[in-house]
Amino acid sequence: LRIASQVQRALLPPPLHHPRLDLAAEFIPAREIGGDYYDVIPLDRGRLAVSLGDVMGKGVPAALLAANLKACLRAHVEAGGDDPGKTIARVNRVFWDVTPKGLFATLFFGVFDFGRGTLRYVNAGHEPSVLVRPSGRPELLDVGGTVLGLFEESTYTAGHAEVAPDDLLVLFSDGLADRTAPSGELYGAGRLREAAVRARRDPVRIALYSLLGEVQGWSGGRPAEDDQTLIVARVR
Repeated sequence: LRIASQVQRALLPPPLHHPRLDLAAEFIPAREIGGDYYDVIPLDRGRLAVSLGDVMGKGVPAALLAANLKACLRAHVEAGGDDPGKTIARVNRVFWDVTPKGLFATLFFGVFDFGRGTLRYVNAGHEPSVLVRPSGRPELLDVGGTVLGLFEESTYTAGHAEVAPDDLLVLFSDGLADRTAPSGELYGAGRLREAAVRARRDPVRIALYSLLGEVQGWSGGRPAEDDQTLIVARVR
């Protein structure tokens, strides 16, 4: 399990150095290895793809499927195609073929085109990410379709958001939103998005650890029961 944990960590993308995007990310498995994953994929014309996935379950089975999903998505993205909806539909067909029946994954996949000032994305059954404007106005990124792996033929609609300097994108897995207080009350995605609005002027790494600290404080310091992944990115 230690070796598997080291391999899983090695599969995460290196720190991003991009002229148009500051990005900080953290992956915290509930066990030695986990079923969350995130990836950052440089594309042509200065574009950049960002993904965050969450496979049903925990531990070794979920980690194997998460690695499979990452490889599948990378292969289809790097093969070309400018329609995120069609890309995720192809990924779903492959994932359905290799996934034990009844298991599934949620996924957020987005492509930044800084030349056009756009973010095109697909939310495949994932907790909606949030794009926070400098004014503090949050925009939910909830367009897409169903989870991956349940149905062989699923269609996905690509969402579209305009992006400009100082816009803040926050992606997260439900392991953060589902943390509970000692009373049993869920932290909830709404509180996480409100915390993102409050942290919108902070450097991305400070914002990242501020959000993680708030969730940990809500739980009273108790261990998490699910994998947690958080990405905070600001457009330059």
